[in-house]
Amino acid sequence: MIAYNEGKGLYPSCSQQSTCLAQSGTMGNASSSPSPSKGGSYRTSLSGPIQITFGVELEFIVEFSRVDYVPLETPEPEGQSSRLPRRRGLTYLQPLRIAIAEALEKRGVPVYDPRESEKFGMYDCWTVTTDATIKCPISGLNEDRRYIPIEVKTRILRMDDKGITELRRGIVAITENFKTGVNESCGLHVHVGNDGKKGFPLTTLKTLAGLIVGFEPHANSLHPARRCQPDSWCAPLSNLGGFEPLSPLQRVLAVERTGSLRSFLELTGDPLAVEPMAVNFGNLTSASRKQTVEFRQHEGTMEEERVVMWVRLVTRLVKVAHEMLSTVYVDIVREKVDVGGFGVLELLGWMMLDDVALYYSDKLHEHQWAKLPDGSGGGR
Repeated sequence: MIAYNEGKGLYPSCSQQSTCLAQSGTMGNASSSPSPSKGGSYRTSLSGPIQITFGVELEFIVEFSRVDYVPLETPEPEGQSSRLPRRRGLTYLQPLRIAIAEALEKRGVPVYDPRESEKFGMYDCWTVTTDATIKCPISGLNEDRRYIPIEVKTRILRMDDKGITELRRGIVAITENFKTGVNESCGLHVHVGNDGKKGFPLTTLKTLAGLIVGFEPHANSLHPARRCQPDSWCAPLSNLGGFEPLSPLQRVLAVERTGSLRSFLELTGDPLAVEPMAVNFGNLTSASRKQTVEFRQHEGTMEEERVVMWVRLVTRLVKVAHEMLSTVYVDIVREKVDVGGFGVLELLGWMMLDDVALYYSDKLHEHQWAKLPDGSGGGR
């Protein structure tokens, strides 16, 4: 079953021009002592800050007919002509991709021409493509209307007001112009980077992975059960062979013992796995052009606020991991992971995301977690 957003027409009038993101600005480092109970204060583990950037992959389904795609017949106002050519297509997918690109462009969102696929991996514009893993309803052979799987990828955005504004603008451009929907085969993926493609220090990655495996049951409550299964496209890290028999604290200590990027990646990922984990560190190899940590666990959505809140949560988590000393987070996991009354909302509050915690306060999922042999890890 697909939950649909009703669009308002393909080509709304809009005079907004493309907005370039600011190329300056850094994030400051906190320097006070840690306070797990109140949150937000910790010393930096490195001498300098990182510039958090992100990219979002939106997977969704569009109910579409070729007759919906009507090229503009009249000239556009001077100075507002599109660089995307208008012409009727002979298939369903390509005309839809072009129409989505046009809708984005008219809202001032920089986007690649869908026919110029050689540019897609540069990440300096939005990309409209498809994804074979999205399962669509089957239309009748005589039906002109089709269900089309679509994946839209943002460009590299800075985690600031301009980046979030562009993200919002792009989502609205799609949902207001097309009848979009999602089902269980769709996902929302967020790539978090350091100033584009600079990668992260190993200490930052170890702290991030430690927080993830240490508080995994807490984080899972933000997602439905199907997004927490070992046979899904977003299996929890605890399902990896190096983590599976361990308690949360033992997993954290295992991460801390890794002494190189190679040993870290071997512990936190399975290079032979076809289906990536809920958090994918595989893009940090020297062969990858992305140099990002990919958060894959969120279910598919085209709801603007849900997307933004998830982006704010995962980018903040990476920033916290960069600024925190490893001894601090290990102590926090040791003190808090099995303490009643310290759940995901308290964790978000400690990360200074009170508004995000408020947003999720009535959206949590309950999962029953089996206790490990040492008695840890139980509860909801």
